[in-house]
Amino acid sequence: MEQILQNNSEIKDMQSHYCMIARYHWGDENGKSNAKFARLTLSEEARQAGFVDVWLAYDSGITMKESNSHLEYDIEKPRVITRRIHSGDENGKTVYELASVIARKENDTGISEEERSRLYMCVAEDIEVVTNGKESKAQWVQSSASNKVIIGRNHYKDENGKTETIFASLSIVEKLSKKKYPLVLTDIKTLNECKESKSDFSVDAPVHDTKLKLWTKKAFNTNFLDHTWVESIDPSDEFRCKGGTDKNRFLHEFQIPHFTYYALNEVRDKDDSIGILYGICGVCHQMANRFLYPSGRSITQLNLEERPKGYNLSSALYGTYGYDFSGWRDKVYQPAYNKYAGRKSEKESVENVFVFSYKAELEKLKTFSKEYFADILTTEMIEGVHKAQGEWLTQITDILSKYEFLSDDGKIIKPESISSDKVTSMYMEIIQVQEDVFKKIRGVVGIPIWKKLNNGSPDIIDIVSVEEALSFYESIIE
Repeated sequence: MEQILQNNSEIKDMQSHYCMIARYHWGDENGKSNAKFARLTLSEEARQAGFVDVWLAYDSGITMKESNSHLEYDIEKPRVITRRIHSGDENGKTVYELASVIARKENDTGISEEERSRLYMCVAEDIEVVTNGKESKAQWVQSSASNKVIIGRNHYKDENGKTETIFASLSIVEKLSKKKYPLVLTDIKTLNECKESKSDFSVDAPVHDTKLKLWTKKAFNTNFLDHTWVESIDPSDEFRCKGGTDKNRFLHEFQIPHFTYYALNEVRDKDDSIGILYGICGVCHQMANRFLYPSGRSITQLNLEERPKGYNLSSALYGTYGYDFSGWRDKVYQPAYNKYAGRKSEKESVENVFVFSYKAELEKLKTFSKEYFADILTTEMIEGVHKAQGEWLTQITDILSKYEFLSDDGKIIKPESISSDKVTSMYMEIIQVQEDVFKKIRGVVGIPIWKKLNNGSPDIIDIVSVEEALSFYESIIE
């Protein structure tokens, strides 16, 4: 059964990953929880048929209320569980990360977009349903066979409710001959026990990013104020920001590292207020910005027509992220972030997301520069360039301040979250982009006008700090 992979599937590394094959639970949300994971491996029959790789490709993330949770399964296109996270009691959220099982034959080299259909999907067979009358007394729930994985699960009500767990064996289907080649389980890992209310089980789950969508709707039946909320696409979830989740108007899409979703999910608070006391520390606009924080962008950076109505007023009153954002970030968000930062060292993971957000800012700056400087010939030449340089320096200063590269007195400093070498390389990127833009300006206006703007020099002066840049252009920026 040859299939085409979904667009978000990871296929480049051909790496095997682990999936859930058993789960343990006893008691209520404060009771013990555990899980077993195993690696799917080609059987000898599959190898003799020419298959050389089997791995998991991230498929989707699903969020559901535990007390009425239904993880549906598909025999023809089964998905395995690569991660399960639960927080709170039966009214809390459970998140499943799911993956498709992919196989490749020996002659299927060169995985281009056009050749994706040469990758083989798997089917589920020998379905087995294990039912527990009471979730609180489930203990180990696993298949009676040694080669079956969990492909679905249903749970009803609280810890005294019934749970059904669906197991199946997986096989590769050869398109022409219709022959099936089983997969086997190896390297079984039993994870450490923990409280069900704070459980996070995974082994080598496929890495992915997720997308957040910003939505708005009319607030309080007015024409001058919009409620704003954030939708997580993968895992599927809605951050309501103290209001409703009507999809009246789509504003913008943001990308975040996948594990930061779990940090946001942990600190979202009642009604998704995310640490903001409504009307005192901020409103829905500031709440939305806090959910967007891992993307490195906010509503402030959107074009005017993309912003919700009333945003300029609310940001003037409460700021971009609401009062006491730094305290919330350091004391609430950062510990949750560190918890879900992945399998790398905590410092390296923090550095990676810092760079991820910074890169998004820099790309936004490049786009701004290209669009802005394309229009400079429509104004008086020198005045147009002056204004462009002023805007450029303002943008750079905003980025450096946001990422704590600047002290209050304008000195370059090193944020604690990343290394000195990383600071240097990131800051040099700003300098390089600045230099490239100034070269384009020089090419447009010509050397004679450029000299007038540049203290008589035809060269692009190396700017080694924002402080020196501001001083250098002080005489020409109005």
